[in-house]
Amino acid sequence: MGDLLATLSLVAVLALVGCAGYRDDVEIEGPGSFFFASNMHCEVISATDPDYIGESVDFMDVDSETPRVRFRGAGVRSPMKKTFETEGLLVLQLVASGSGSIDTVTLDKSKGIFVRTYSGDFLGLYAGAAHGVCR
Repeated sequence: MGDLLATLSLVAVLALVGCAGYRDDVEIEGPGSFFFASNMHCEVISATDPDYIGESVDFMDVDSETPRVRFRGAGVRSPMKKTFETEGLLVLQLVASGSGSIDTVTLDKSKGIFVRTYSGDFLGLYAGAAHGVCR
């Protein structure tokens, strides 16, 4: 179990490092007239996996104790846990009970920009990161 966690951690760090380098080349700007709301429609604008670019992400009930997210590519509404929140930042996380896969979303509440990191083991280890804008 320890080896699996170490491997997943390494894969997640590598994905973050890849996106961190990418971010230096791209200025991330919010949609301009963004207002933080309980339900938001967002779109991925860059990702380590090009197939995710343009994917829709819906955040639902983010101001409640039981926020949910729907990644349109998967079509599933998943419960998320608030792991951190300030006046300007919200961090949501999902840990799949069956596989231990993780999905973490960090949302800038004033600009409408989000960053998503994910990793796990489903038919092999995977990891990635993406960022986008909300409306």
